[in-house]
Amino acid sequence: MQLNAADVDWNERLVRVLGKGKRTVGAIGDTALAAISNYWKETKRSPAGNAPVFLAERHKAAPLSTRMLQSRLKNIWRWPAWTRA
Repeated sequence: MQLNAADVDWNERLVRVLGKGKRTVGAIGDTALAAISNYWKETKRSPAGNAPVFLAERHKAAPLSTRMLQSRLKNIWRWPAWTRA
């Protein structure tokens, strides 16, 4: 799983993803676009082209792997909703 900056169409609100060998185009909502924008502000970067949208590490340009994403989401959802701000 890799999402590159060029795969996100901000104007049309579409995202192109590659999964199991085929490319799929789907809608992306305002909440998701805002989350990506906030993430880029927090990491102080504005990727373009083939740069990954999400990084494996804050200061490395390596893309976030599927396994690492699963692990991060599992850790987030392990805690009760009232502890997540």
